[in-house]
Amino acid sequence: MMHERDLVQQTETELLEPEIIGDVDETAIDVLKSGRSTLHGEIAVTAYEDAPHDREYMLILDEENSSLKKPRDHFLSQRLLAKMALIGAVINPDGSVTFSVPDEKEGLKSVSVTKSLEGEKRVAILHDEPVHAVVQDSKASELFSGFLKHKVALVARDPDFIRYADPKKYGSNVILRGFVDGAPYSIGVKTSLASLVASLPTGAQPDMLALRPNVSIKGKPDLTPYDEDTWSRIQIGNVIYKVDSAGIRCAIPDVNQHTGMRTNQTNKALREAGRDGIRTIDGSTGVFFAVNATPLTSGVIRPGDQVKLLARNSIPHWRPK
Repeated sequence: MMHERDLVQQTETELLEPEIIGDVDETAIDVLKSGRSTLHGEIAVTAYEDAPHDREYMLILDEENSSLKKPRDHFLSQRLLAKMALIGAVINPDGSVTFSVPDEKEGLKSVSVTKSLEGEKRVAILHDEPVHAVVQDSKASELFSGFLKHKVALVARDPDFIRYADPKKYGSNVILRGFVDGAPYSIGVKTSLASLVASLPTGAQPDMLALRPNVSIKGKPDLTPYDEDTWSRIQIGNVIYKVDSAGIRCAIPDVNQHTGMRTNQTNKALREAGRDGIRTIDGSTGVFFAVNATPLTSGVIRPGDQVKLLARNSIPHWRPK
């Protein structure tokens, strides 16, 4: 068992001159928690908050489910139902969202949802955390229930319920507007992805959609794979981020985001690459890819924005076991 006394303290060293490390390749938002990531032209960043629309909606079980071994109101993800990878979402100009699922006869079935605060209120179970939620349009719930073959309900966060990120990891005032697991932003680097993909067999190669960062950075040609392990502060466009911790990978990167089928290759490859260890900030164990970050300033980030390294940590965000 990891005790607080066993944790290693990081110290930050500010660079004398900011170092250009690359530029933004893609930005993405997961409108539905554990649905398909949606590439986004730009993200309006608010300091100390998660990204707008990110994990804005979530699916929960609307019945006791013995086959999934989960109770009513438990959240659903690709860990339980890999085909959730095929649920698409488009944010419309008026703020509504159009969800779509594959259909053998029609190609796609879709439904548009405008967030409602008037629906039935439920206490959903997000991992071990109770979160207050509001049930949304019944037509959306019916669409997803038919596709997933389980009775489910689409929910949004109850606006009267405020979630805060774990203060031991992200500071004391980080607000989570959506159903993110804890980190306001995830940032991935394509240089590191290329290193991972090179170790995987053809057909099991993940793209950034499977690893689910909000921001994908295209590193300069001389950027070393996994250089982000020691980043402390970076600037993306005009927004400054504090890099808080290493991202622990769950089972979702093992799901092909284009077929909704499990490959069971990505986490295995990360372990074989030696990226299995202990997270510095809290002692959590797992396999690591990408980093978690908190915006310290507000602004707009978009593809093509220059990325600068402002400070490094004295030790990496994780260490081998």
